[in-house]
Amino acid sequence: MAKQNLNIGVSANDGTGDTLRDGAIKLNNVINELYTALGDNTNLQISIGSPSTNQVLKWNGSVFTEGQLAVSNLTDIDVSGVTNGQVLKWNDANARWQPGDDLQGGGGGGSSITNLSNNGSGNVVIDTHFLPNTNETYDIGSSTLKFRDIYLSDSTIYLGDTALSSDPTTQELQRKKKQVHTVNSIDTGATRTVASKLASENSTAEEKFRTRFSVMKAGTKLEFADPSGAKFVADFVDFTAENGGARGFIRVTAAGANQSQELNVTGDIHITSVNNLVSFDEAGAIDLGGQPLSFGAGRTMSIDGDGILELPANSSIRFGDIASTKTIGIDANGNLDLAAGTDIRFGADANKAIKFDGSGNLEIPTGAEIRFGSGGTKKIAIDTDDNLVLPTDAEIKVGTKRIKIDTNGELQIANDGTTFQDVDQGFRRQMGNAPVGASIIKGHDNATIHQPSPALLFRFSPAGGSSAYTVQGPGFVGPGVSNATIVLYRGFTYVLNNVGGGAHPLRIQSTTGLGQSAYTAGITGSESGVQTFTVPHDAPTTLYYQCTAHSAMNGTLDIR
Repeated sequence: MAKQNLNIGVSANDGTGDTLRDGAIKLNNVINELYTALGDNTNLQISIGSPSTNQVLKWNGSVFTEGQLAVSNLTDIDVSGVTNGQVLKWNDANARWQPGDDLQGGGGGGSSITNLSNNGSGNVVIDTHFLPNTNETYDIGSSTLKFRDIYLSDSTIYLGDTALSSDPTTQELQRKKKQVHTVNSIDTGATRTVASKLASENSTAEEKFRTRFSVMKAGTKLEFADPSGAKFVADFVDFTAENGGARGFIRVTAAGANQSQELNVTGDIHITSVNNLVSFDEAGAIDLGGQPLSFGAGRTMSIDGDGILELPANSSIRFGDIASTKTIGIDANGNLDLAAGTDIRFGADANKAIKFDGSGNLEIPTGAEIRFGSGGTKKIAIDTDDNLVLPTDAEIKVGTKRIKIDTNGELQIANDGTTFQDVDQGFRRQMGNAPVGASIIKGHDNATIHQPSPALLFRFSPAGGSSAYTVQGPGFVGPGVSNATIVLYRGFTYVLNNVGGGAHPLRIQSTTGLGQSAYTAGITGSESGVQTFTVPHDAPTTLYYQCTAHSAMNGTLDIR
């Protein structure tokens, strides 16, 4: 029956409350319900005299009255045979609570607690995952109650997004670093390309992608996984920026399991790198696993696959404290860089040293030799009189040509790179080879050199477009003379330089006017460029120069 309240109205005798009859009916209903719930409809069956702490209501055969609770009073609990440390467990076989071990079956030998058992040697055996019921709330052990050893297979311990594992082959400790990336695409194949978002699409995701992979070492093992759990393993190859640096992509070589697995890039992609941790081997050596040593701010050093120490560009090695100037470095151009005035010494002897002075001059000790190879025969030196000293029969090579001093003190040259001849013999041959008309220079011991006769230069430039040639040369002062008459002498050589080129070809001819034949005796070269004219002794008294394209550009050559 629902709860019933007497309506007493707003004020006395205002006619809004229950009538006496209605009120009495409600009271009777409440009394009947109490006697039904707490009695036998006629009498109440609860009697409370002077209750005390921890007492309960107990049935004494006629009423419920206060008293202590005894196990014998509980018909569904059987505590017979209980021992220290046991707990009450429900036994489906006899529908009783009975004592039993906390990791064993139900009381009296019922079924075991699911996934948790005692192997009979005091060890807890678990055949499922061991999970807390609340995230990030409980600990394993404590500062005062610690576990001793933890035995794991080739498994992984996760510390947030960083994990530790052991390589099953090398037994090296590995660090797994997981980061979440929003990417644009991941293609398939033996070599895959993973492209980031454009900076305009998601600048934060693009920058995170570029910052991580632009410095990653080639060969780093990576694990890729999408939100559904699909994943594959690959080796990092390289990173490339595109679209002016607004997007980056990496290439990876698929390796291991699930090489052809496709990933869904609509959600975040988890990319985990796997690297060996620094460790000591059994001989006490530190194994970096090919990784560089980093000292922050891009300061790293490493040993490459050929055993070469690698330092960042412009790095130096300092000997002494931070104030020391004793440094060795390599500049941006790959040059060895030493502090000014530093000696390179061999042994503790200062006489076995080389250096550059403040003016950039190479200094070596007095009397020292520069040797090439062992044995001491390939060397150069400066003697005490500041003379250059070369070994006997040493040669100076200029391209394929060679120069030396023979044992008789004769200067010899091998123009063909093989056969040496005395230089003075070459001078003597000059006379026999000289062309008629050449100038002869006499030297010591009648050694001779010939050269062509002197030549005079005349320059022809177009004036006013095509109205004349402006002639410059011997006998013409200032800027030159238009269509000048030029005096030439038989047996002499002249150079005629046509500045107008192909637009104003300069022709020497025996008759004046356009369309005339060229006079060619003694003339070589090009009408559109430079011509050399050695005037024959039988040349006509008068010759002419003519632009073959413009009639107004012409003049006379007076031959004497």
